[in-house]
Amino acid sequence: PFSLAAFFNQRRRWCKGWYQTLIVLWRNPLRLLRELGPVRYAAITLTLGANILGSLAAPLCGLCLGFDAVLGSAAMPADGWHDGLAGVCTTVIVAGVPGLLWPALLGMKRRRLLRLWPVLALLPLYSLLICAAAWAAICDLARQPFHWHKTEHGLAHRRSGGNAPSLIV
Repeated sequence: PFSLAAFFNQRRRWCKGWYQTLIVLWRNPLRLLRELGPVRYAAITLTLGANILGSLAAPLCGLCLGFDAVLGSAAMPADGWHDGLAGVCTTVIVAGVPGLLWPALLGMKRRRLLRLWPVLALLPLYSLLICAAAWAAICDLARQPFHWHKTEHGLAHRRSGGNAPSLIV
């Protein structure tokens, strides 16, 4: 996408699509299980669930762990609920960060772009942007279930001839 707003709306639309897909598939979970079988059923549920929960919660989990590291027990009192939350947050970060970095590094290596690895420091900002888009998508789903934010791709250039066809770059 050409701009940050277009990028945000594209991700917002994608998240909304994931939510709607999960809702439709889970209208009748027993039928879905019969049609897909247990392995495919688990795969589709885990894939959509990870996309949805990761988008919504990963940055929040990172913030919780950061507060806990800085503030110690004041941020996360020691009871069962908070210990469980800390465990979930830790699991999301420990599994999610390598899951985000590894494919990026592998792609950079394959394209001989490893010199750009410092750009990966921007991934936390990207993650926050995706989180905001995911929450905006929930609001969209509730308020405007049939509205889709369109994404404009590229730039249209016109020749000086006036009626010349547009060239998408």
